[in-house]
Amino acid sequence: MPENPVFEKFAKLLRDKGLKATPTRLMVLLVLDQAVSPQSADEIHGQAQGARPTDRVTVYRTLDAFYSAGLVERTRAGGAAWLYHLASVLGHDSHPHFHCSGCGVLRCLPADTVSVDLKRLKSVFPAQLDHLTISLDGLCPRCLAKKG
Repeated sequence: MPENPVFEKFAKLLRDKGLKATPTRLMVLLVLDQAVSPQSADEIHGQAQGARPTDRVTVYRTLDAFYSAGLVERTRAGGAAWLYHLASVLGHDSHPHFHCSGCGVLRCLPADTVSVDLKRLKSVFPAQLDHLTISLDGLCPRCLAKKG
């Protein structure tokens, strides 16, 4: 891969997490870094494939490894497929998502839209929290206006 400050940052992050900085892993991180909304594995594969030949199974395995390492978060939006976005360790704040059951759109919401009292959670359920995903389902303003 060509010298690129973004790839160098991603390569260091991967090494810090005990992962090899392969071209596919770097490309998957770049695709997710440039995405404006959570992406399916197929969308990620398609975008990565446009830049360099990339095996679909390798993309799926990469996403699983990234999730286990805490590099990506995943959510579902009305279907069986996971949608992926970068975790806060990469400079992307954790944030909730809104899935419209009318049109199927998945929107990122501002981080302070929904709050979770983690201290209270720990006091009533003293478990190790590895991932926190908040997803709201309902009708978006556009679908709500059509209904009314």
